[in-house]
Amino acid sequence: VLHDEHNSKMMTIPPGIYYGNGLRIDKSLTVNLEGVELRGVSGGKAIIDVDCNDCQVVLNQFHADGPLANCIGGNCAGVKMTGIGPHLTLNQAHIDGTRMGVLTDNRGGTLVINDSLIENTGAYGRGALGHSVYAGEIDRLELHNSTIRHTSALGHMVKSRAPDTRIVASRLDGSNSRHSRTIDFPCGGTLVVRDSYLRHGDQSDNADIISVGTEPDACPGGLHPGKVSIKDSVLIVDRDRSSDEPARLAGMTGLFNWRVPLASLDFSGNRIVRPSAGGWVWNHGDTVIPDPSAQNRLCASGLECGL
Repeated sequence: VLHDEHNSKMMTIPPGIYYGNGLRIDKSLTVNLEGVELRGVSGGKAIIDVDCNDCQVVLNQFHADGPLANCIGGNCAGVKMTGIGPHLTLNQAHIDGTRMGVLTDNRGGTLVINDSLIENTGAYGRGALGHSVYAGEIDRLELHNSTIRHTSALGHMVKSRAPDTRIVASRLDGSNSRHSRTIDFPCGGTLVVRDSYLRHGDQSDNADIISVGTEPDACPGGLHPGKVSIKDSVLIVDRDRSSDEPARLAGMTGLFNWRVPLASLDFSGNRIVRPSAGGWVWNHGDTVIPDPSAQNRLCASGLECGL
């Protein structure tokens, strides 16, 4: 636990390797972690466990190494946010090789991830899923100028129960990954994606790229009508149902699996690279959504789409 004798709002930990039980933060604090290596897990939860109510916590330049910290089992995360209404910001984080990347509980608050890299999460073949970013029922999730890649263990690249989720100028790259959905938005609500790069890899186990409202029994606050806006982004679909793909028997690739009422959909100005083999549908769900093909550019190759 960080002890602060002077009740300061900011703390810099000197560079070095720190052995023990990870780091637990239980108050409002900005922590600078450049050059710091934490070898250990706090309370069996995460390398850094942020556990406070209505607090403001900022972590700058945190580097998590899952194997070195022994954060590779269960739901161990690089960073976990718990408490009632906490507000956590990660700036320039690099989370590498943990079972979960960033994880929250379900009691409100906000999670903002800026200028960060989350990679190699999960452990395929070892049982538990490993989502790269998993926001529970907090109030808002924001991902800015960040990259998620090499998601393993058939987890989702971004899974968010937050009714307000925003992904801006970021890369969700499923190439060389054993991931499930690119974005899992199981409770519905507002999902905004802008100027981003989404790649649904050929080793995905899921025919859906994005879900909206698919878990009615797992959303404590209930399902929310879907209000989705995805604009000016690139979507690459590697899945072509080849014989070596995990989801080859799951049917055609679907942009959405939409299961809640449609409040609004703006899917426009995007470039979509999809293979000619394997088939494609706009929606697997039981909610009727308008065909957005006229508002986007569909290509058979990246070259055709100017990539």
